[in-house]
Amino acid sequence: MGTWVMALLSRKPYLLAIAVMIAAAAVSAVTSLLG
Repeated sequence: MGTWVMALLSRKPYLLAIAVMIAAAAVSAVTSLLG
């Protein structure tokens, strides 16, 4: 995380939405397993 993220998002902003959805899915999966 850092400057490479900003450089990537400046060129391909749609990747941010994909990353957010993947992160949300991963968090929900982990919480469902732990809970």
